[in-house]
Amino acid sequence: ETESGKYVMVKKLIRTQMKCGRPDNASLNDIAVKNILRMAASAEYSSEHPLSKGIMKKAAEHNVSLEQVDGFVNEAGSGIRCRLGDKSIHIGNRRSLKANGIETRVGTLNAMQYLEDRGQTAVVVSIDGVTEAVIGLLDRARVEASQVVTILRQKMGIQVYMLTGDNARTAAVVARDIGIPPSFIIADVLPEGKVHCIKQLQEDGHCVAMCGDGVNDSPAMAQSDIGIAIGSGTDVAVETAGIVLMNSSLSDVLVALDLSRTVFRRIKLN
Repeated sequence: ETESGKYVMVKKLIRTQMKCGRPDNASLNDIAVKNILRMAASAEYSSEHPLSKGIMKKAAEHNVSLEQVDGFVNEAGSGIRCRLGDKSIHIGNRRSLKANGIETRVGTLNAMQYLEDRGQTAVVVSIDGVTEAVIGLLDRARVEASQVVTILRQKMGIQVYMLTGDNARTAAVVARDIGIPPSFIIADVLPEGKVHCIKQLQEDGHCVAMCGDGVNDSPAMAQSDIGIAIGSGTDVAVETAGIVLMNSSLSDVLVALDLSRTVFRRIKLN
């Protein structure tokens, strides 16, 4: 578990060349996992995406040494790509496979669906344009999330949406756990898609607050009437927000809204 509550699981959709005789299956699997983690963590080292912390954490647990990469490019809302030695590395979600012309091996999509059905974000590690592994990242809801959503909806009369770049299956599992109705889930959207959703709500006459912690949340936070950043989030998210939750607790969203309403009432009285 990382500080942001992320987990990583490597599914055994892995092909690796061996030059150490004929090891047993356990040794082969361990070497394959470490090889994938070495490439994935080295590539993710420069990424600001919160989920990259899960890969970095798992690599550290396996005592994997990182290597310098070249040509790092962040594909907003889709993934990253770079070069590691003479190999081209790409790590991304489902939509990025086709966009980057990546050859999808048999079993890749099945492994992704297996993870997504269990509420995990499935990212694919591709080497030289061919899928080599699927990593499942479990973005656990904060322990206070369910209570905060309930109070916002039932006590404060605020509509709560889930706006995420994750696929619909993963989003539905998390939303169910924290009490967000299916009709209020907007999934599989790029950063610019999040901005469009915020604009649409504003055009419908709503005052919109956007709470996020990642680089992909920043454009939507800038568009919203109130941008709220989790203090432990990325620098760009914190810089964009109008309110920063320094304790990184979602409960402080309730405190901030209640305080602002109280202050506004006092202003009207005066």
